[in-house]
Amino acid sequence: MRYGKSEWGIKVKIFTQRYGMTLKTLAEKSGVSYNTLLQVNIGKTPGEKAGVVEKVEAFMEDYAAKTDPTVNMALRPFEEVKV
Repeated sequence: MRYGKSEWGIKVKIFTQRYGMTLKTLAEKSGVSYNTLLQVNIGKTPGEKAGVVEKVEAFMEDYAAKTDPTVNMALRPFEEVKV
């Protein structure tokens, strides 16, 4: 049986598609287990108890700030901004 994604799982899916990253890579770089991340995405495991949501959210915000030129432009040095 195929499970649908939770609201947070959809947010993660959009992030991975936007930046061309696999879910395994996201899990590895966030420091969480891939299987746990999958279970949280479909809502079978509560991510707040395992700390998965906080770790992945922190990584996604940091990654977006470093790679997306439109996010936090005022906070980054001028030479790093590439539009």
